[in-house]
Amino acid sequence: MLRRLNTILPPAVLADAKLVATKLLPVVMLRANFIPGVRQRLGWRGVKECPNNGFSVKIAEQEGVFGLNLVGATQQHGQAHATFDLYYFPSPEEEWLESFSVAACIAALQPDYLHHVREFTTHETLKTLFHIGQFKLTFDSENKAVELSLVAADQLILISADGVTITRENRQNQVVAPGEVDQNLASFSLALNFFRVIATSFSFCLEEAPRHLKRSYRVGHHYIYHHDQRLQQKQHPDVKVINLALTWGRNSPLPQPDSDDLQTDILWHSPTSKPLEYADEAWWQAQVPGARFSVDKNTMGITERPKLIILTGFLGSGKTSFLNHFIEYQAERNAFVAIVQNEIGAKSLDTHLIGQHYAVTEMDEGCICCTLSGSLKLALSEIISGFQPDFVVVETTGLANPANFLNEVSELEDQLDFCSITTVIDATQGFVALQKYGVAREQVILADVILMNKTEGIPAAKLNNLTEEIQTLNPLAKIHHGNHGDFSAPQLYGVNLTGNIQLTDSLKRIKTTKHHTHGSQNISSILVELKAPLDKDLFLTKATQLSEKVLRIKGVMQFTDNEDRYYYQYVPGSHNLTPTAEELPGENFLVIIGEDIEKNAQPLLEVTAA
Repeated sequence: MLRRLNTILPPAVLADAKLVATKLLPVVMLRANFIPGVRQRLGWRGVKECPNNGFSVKIAEQEGVFGLNLVGATQQHGQAHATFDLYYFPSPEEEWLESFSVAACIAALQPDYLHHVREFTTHETLKTLFHIGQFKLTFDSENKAVELSLVAADQLILISADGVTITRENRQNQVVAPGEVDQNLASFSLALNFFRVIATSFSFCLEEAPRHLKRSYRVGHHYIYHHDQRLQQKQHPDVKVINLALTWGRNSPLPQPDSDDLQTDILWHSPTSKPLEYADEAWWQAQVPGARFSVDKNTMGITERPKLIILTGFLGSGKTSFLNHFIEYQAERNAFVAIVQNEIGAKSLDTHLIGQHYAVTEMDEGCICCTLSGSLKLALSEIISGFQPDFVVVETTGLANPANFLNEVSELEDQLDFCSITTVIDATQGFVALQKYGVAREQVILADVILMNKTEGIPAAKLNNLTEEIQTLNPLAKIHHGNHGDFSAPQLYGVNLTGNIQLTDSLKRIKTTKHHTHGSQNISSILVELKAPLDKDLFLTKATQLSEKVLRIKGVMQFTDNEDRYYYQYVPGSHNLTPTAEELPGENFLVIIGEDIEKNAQPLLEVTAA
């Protein structure tokens, strides 16, 4: 019986075997990533949650990205079984790509390939081209035992019935002859690299090694596809579908549905000698080698506290662009950044997390991204203890006044080293914002670092006027000029990134501010659910005619001229549409922020209501 399950999953989940089967694998992935040094040794390099119960994953052994997508779950006689489809999206530069089909190679060389991989669950074509096997998780509620299985063919063979022809420089070239092999992929060997990391993470999180191992197989197939999309499968005597299963919590395998045709070639249980083929696998160790004394800061007794940066700036100034560059810089130096984001008017997301004051929305190689869902003080405390980051960046909404939460942050001085209040200013709109909005002025007054963003093409006279306005409000802050949020972290915060300001100094300056809020200036947001596609020309025309009191618009939308979906971004004087995944799930919507918003956004609201 597994003793650690009740520390990994909440009681409400443990009471439902089917929930355990579907939730345990994702929870183990996230738990294994909590401590940066541990996740490095386990082999993790990034985990991102995708729509429709999916995860995109980077591991140390592979250049490409694995994808894991929950297919479904069943329950019978106290046992629950969950199935996850497994994908591998090779890097365009790695040798594995050559083993995939011609169509897969073409897809991998497209400019938007890696972008789509991060949301692979919304792209059926990618799922078809890069599927390599399955993970299966079985939970025995009576014995509190868990079994994890990898199911994949040793050779995944595709034959093109009609051949494959590609066009180059207006010439057609046949690259696969009719009836020849288009793909021959060693899918089990590829998938095993990911299975090792997952299995080792299970042992780490459950704090015990597997007690049973079983490897079995059945005769597999090769697949013949036609131009008319017909797909045939024929038994292939040289192809094996291999099932490798590890069991934690009991010394015998858990019964599996549809396993009657499997032949077993390795069967092991504790405490007998481990099978030679798998004797050196890391999953046999419940403790991470080297982590106890050289990775976990708490275990090592390291008292170095994370550096805190409060990142603020008026709506649309470019805070997120700066963050992306900052994370990239730190990741290259093996530093880990925790980001706490809180946005006014953000469309709600169901995080499925219980008892936390934040929700982890992404855990990538250089950072975790969290959405604030409760007390900032409690959220920061939980993130610091759970993830042990090197930096914590609190990215505020563009309408937030830092003065309103610095006192709360000050109560965490024993856990955080205050580094900076960094304010980003849009050089094209900053002067107007400072003139009109008290919140924008106080963001500048409290800052020690000011990033004047989007300066490219701005007349010198206009930049000088904005600089003078900033210096009038805050003569002590250092002003940096740049574009696309690209600023040098050492130049901003010093070579050791310790910052140039003390929290006590900021608290003193709070007393000189008026603590403006967006509510005091009649600024609010509305969420517009888009029930039908809009007339594109009419929408864009109305958007360009909006009052400057409409400060920000963002959302996802469709138009009547095609079936594509778009991200829409608007700030006064500028807006853009960016195509997104055709099959992106969820509703179309717009979040509109501004003064007296119902009145000033009325022309656009009439279009969306039509």
